[in-house]
Amino acid sequence: MAGLLEKIRGNSSVHATLLDAEIRGRLAPTLLFSGPSGVGKRLFALALAQNLVCENLRSSELTNLGPRACGECGACQRIEKGQSESLLVVEPDGAQIKIEQARDILQFISLQKLGRARIIIIDQAHLLNNQAANALLKSLEEPPAGTYFILVTALAPSVLATIRSRTQTVRFRALTDDEIAEILGEKTDPWIVEAAQGSVENALRLSESVEEFRELDEAALAYASAALTRFPLAEVARLKDLLKEKSAQGFVAGLILAGLRNGLRMQAGLKPRTAQQGWIDFAHATAGLSPQILGQLADTVLALPHEMARNIDRSLLLENLAIDLGHAATTANTHQSALLAGD
Repeated sequence: MAGLLEKIRGNSSVHATLLDAEIRGRLAPTLLFSGPSGVGKRLFALALAQNLVCENLRSSELTNLGPRACGECGACQRIEKGQSESLLVVEPDGAQIKIEQARDILQFISLQKLGRARIIIIDQAHLLNNQAANALLKSLEEPPAGTYFILVTALAPSVLATIRSRTQTVRFRALTDDEIAEILGEKTDPWIVEAAQGSVENALRLSESVEEFRELDEAALAYASAALTRFPLAEVARLKDLLKEKSAQGFVAGLILAGLRNGLRMQAGLKPRTAQQGWIDFAHATAGLSPQILGQLADTVLALPHEMARNIDRSLLLENLAIDLGHAATTANTHQSALLAGD
């Protein structure tokens, strides 16, 4: 039986760096795993926990990177089954991680340590409320010997600054299309692989509601493309009605963000990472914008799901982004016309 590490795909360089630090005794005791949802952050946190408690570390035939958790000893088995006395996993209770859960953590780390290490995984750490965060600050800054905190989030900017300052941030990237296809199997719809935007979580959700997300893709493209030439009044109204669910909000933001990144790729003489002609055309149009403007637009798009989660009016957010896109396109066209006139 293999350890959890050997079941993970993608972000291998991140895994190797952290596991090497652990073997050398240089692993930071408080880590913040940040990056998109569905790229294996929580699963790797469990794999790292296995490595920390394994009773029979051995060299992995797959990684050749030194001792790795065996996956077979009692300590490894209990981690995988969620029954380990050395592991506490904390998840939001409703919409927050509350003070009562912070007290459970403090009680857990006050107990006598059993085995090689003790690990606390706090999933969706951006949902720690102020009381819970304040209760944990001292422990996060100076955990007891042999105790490790791993905070996991897809919204690192939303993690309280007092928490972030006490952690070492580890950034996970989106998975490649090939990695997604390998995980899902060869018969997966190519549209799902691309639209998943590097997230297994997205891919599974897309597989369950293909038509719904295809409509979102079409509406997002119509909105973003129209915004470059005119104010997309009808497109805003349509897209707003489709963005009631959190998953839809993140999906659309990811599509538009990918379009902007493809514009940067085309500026660099690279092919866009999409097979959809409409998004290729959008990337070609945004390739005329300056890298600075593209970066500013990307920051606005990245903030969309977070702003919508705060119940800010969806129409207003979409209208403001449309104005920014239109202004950027107009500025670029004016600049280009001035250059041509100068010639």
